[in-house]
Amino acid sequence: MKNCLKIVAAGLLLGFGSNSFAQDIHFSQFYENSILRNPALTGIFSGDYKVGLDYRDQWGSVANPYRTVSATAETRILANREVGDYVSIGMGAFYDKAGAIDFTSQEIYASVAYNKAMNDAHNSYLSVGFTGGYMARFVDMNKMTFSSQYVNGYDPSNASGETAPFKSLHNFDLGAGISLNSSVDVDNRVNYYLGASVYHLNHPTQIFNGGYTQVKLPMKWQFSAGVNLVFSEHFSLALHGNYSRQQPYNETIYGGLLCYHGITPGLPSIFAFSFGGFYRYQDAFIPTIKIDYANVSFGYSYDANNSTLSTSGSGSTASANEITFYIRGKYNHKNNPRDGVMCPRFENEILYPFNN
Repeated sequence: MKNCLKIVAAGLLLGFGSNSFAQDIHFSQFYENSILRNPALTGIFSGDYKVGLDYRDQWGSVANPYRTVSATAETRILANREVGDYVSIGMGAFYDKAGAIDFTSQEIYASVAYNKAMNDAHNSYLSVGFTGGYMARFVDMNKMTFSSQYVNGYDPSNASGETAPFKSLHNFDLGAGISLNSSVDVDNRVNYYLGASVYHLNHPTQIFNGGYTQVKLPMKWQFSAGVNLVFSEHFSLALHGNYSRQQPYNETIYGGLLCYHGITPGLPSIFAFSFGGFYRYQDAFIPTIKIDYANVSFGYSYDANNSTLSTSGSGSTASANEITFYIRGKYNHKNNPRDGVMCPRFENEILYPFNN
């Protein structure tokens, strides 16, 4: 039975990341969560701070669905008033629970990035970021079943005869990234970002208690890109894409949102409605909506699975619902307006009038 436990132990690490060929926690509204995507994207938003929650419920029709929650906060601090450089700081807490034995992941990460101003006319920034965090994994051994408990049927009162060599895993993790955020066109109506990052630089060793199995977490590479096209004062289009590779798995997701801005003549825009969709390659179509009001945004997406998993059971167990809620704001810079941080231009300034 020890060999069986070894197999289970390795399977917990390599098989419980997600059903979309990635080992780490992930979200369909990936563009909202920079800490998981690229530490160099921390602080790339309109305003001085951003706080938010993400909730994902996957495979809701099965007995033990996957549930993932994240809480994040980001802020920006002026580093060089003369040239406009700034430092961005972020924190994120993540929780994921899945499966019949309650495989649970808990993670806390901090990120910091230095954003170097490159071109004032286009608000161009070259950013380098780093992240570090604490990772924990748990399983409920009381919910495991073994062959010795099946005597004329399963009886949980039968002793398993096994002493589990693992209950929890604890590790620290490191990551780094780089990004470029800028715009083109005379009126800066085409804004874009590019980025690359790597996580698990230190190859965290996943050691089960007792030393039966050791698995090093492979590095995760991510490449990100996005463009925001401003057509008029009423309409804009935001496109996002992300590719991640964590051997031997990979994930590609891309799509966009068409945004309508409610405009009242003579007043700043405080309302916008966005709709569109994304596609996770060989996994799911993801229709998405987003509502912005003043400095608050709400998003909802639904993963309509199109992989072989969608044929399992009832045929709908591989779907997922995801909700995001974010608040952006600006600090009071009345004492010295020059202390305000010049904002990157990717997010539409029509929607966020407090931008600069």
